[in-house]
Amino acid sequence: MRIALSMAFLFIASPLAGQRRAPAGPRPCSASDSSYFRDTGLADREGWYGKHLRAMQEPALCAKPGVEVYRFLWLRTFHNPIAVRIQRLDDHYRLIGKQLSGAGGYEPGKLVRDTTIELSAEQVAQVKDLIDQSGYWSMGADSSFGEDGSQWILVAVDP
Repeated sequence: MRIALSMAFLFIASPLAGQRRAPAGPRPCSASDSSYFRDTGLADREGWYGKHLRAMQEPALCAKPGVEVYRFLWLRTFHNPIAVRIQRLDDHYRLIGKQLSGAGGYEPGKLVRDTTIELSAEQVAQVKDLIDQSGYWSMGADSSFGEDGSQWILVAVDP
């Protein structure tokens, strides 16, 4: 599981990753904000993407001083939804991986896997390098939509 979550997160930063991407700029919000995508290029997907994030008990990602977090949400139409989040906590990083029992294109189901591992500074540097190399910070939101398939959503808040 540890390797699979790490590889999934590393892969999403490649140029092959994604139908829709969140805007490069993080959004400001308060601790009580329950919206995941308000005022972003993905606001029209709040109901769909948000219900899966809520079922995973994932926090909204907000631009705040000192906050550094990266989240990949993988909504596979007919398979279990997965979220992988890397978050800085003081002087160390954690990777949090979650999986639901439902299907990404339908109902989310229940949380069936919740795994947390510590990451080394080297591992986090590799992820950051891949995100930078992908051009993520300048690509904005892509609203292209195919006939069927999975949704790949990467949201990053970097101080």
